[in-house]
Amino acid sequence: MTVSNASEQSSAFATTLVKNPGTLPEELMSRIAHKHTSLGVIEEQYPIVYEHLFAGIVKVFGDAVTPEIA
Repeated sequence: MTVSNASEQSSAFATTLVKNPGTLPEELMSRIAHKHTSLGVIEEQYPIVYEHLFAGIVKVFGDAVTPEIA
């Protein structure tokens, strides 16, 4: 997955999950973890990552994103 900004990353991640229901995206998650580590992302920054990730998920899934999911 090669994308240029946080919004595109979130949408690409959500799309990957939709296209592969019932599977755990270990390879994708591993790549994300390595990228975040290389960028020096720290735990205090997780809330902003969550905000942008779920913005992308909501954009893709819309009303299917319930409070239980978010």
